[in-house]
Amino acid sequence: MKKVLLVSTSLSEGSRSRKILNIIKQKMESSTVSVELVDLRDYELPFCDGRHPLSSYGENAVKLDEKIKNADAYIFGMAVYCYSISGVFKNFIDICCGGMSNKPFGIVAASGGTMSYMAVEDLQKILSFEVRSIPYPQVVFAANEHWGKDGKRDEGLLAPIPERIDDFVESFPKFVNGLSS
Repeated sequence: MKKVLLVSTSLSEGSRSRKILNIIKQKMESSTVSVELVDLRDYELPFCDGRHPLSSYGENAVKLDEKIKNADAYIFGMAVYCYSISGVFKNFIDICCGGMSNKPFGIVAASGGTMSYMAVEDLQKILSFEVRSIPYPQVVFAANEHWGKDGKRDEGLLAPIPERIDDFVESFPKFVNGLSS
């Protein structure tokens, strides 16, 4: 059984991308892959400065690197910052990306505005060129307007996002399993 590592890259307490990742994790637990959720809030990392070996970045870097190496595929939950990925997320990639080579990844993104959807392309380029990972073309993207408007922040996702999540949960494991056959 293939192992999919879900990585929540937002440090925000009320992270919407983490909420979507948790929905995906719950739904994927009954699929043809095993899933594990990693939250970068639990792993403080120093700034990447090119030092070697990896252990010089500390115990958290070594733990995350092991999780990356042991996974067969990844789903990254990201918030959009200035139409790109966050510095925390890029720092994580720069330190712990060694084990991602030739492995597939998917993206879950949350943003304030609908035009920020193109930010996921930055991540696809970084991981495709820097790491040689394989991007899954289907992305789950939710902007402010995709969340319930009943006065309570993030009470629920509105159409078409739940359907897109279901499609992603059904098709991503097939993509992962299909690459290895």
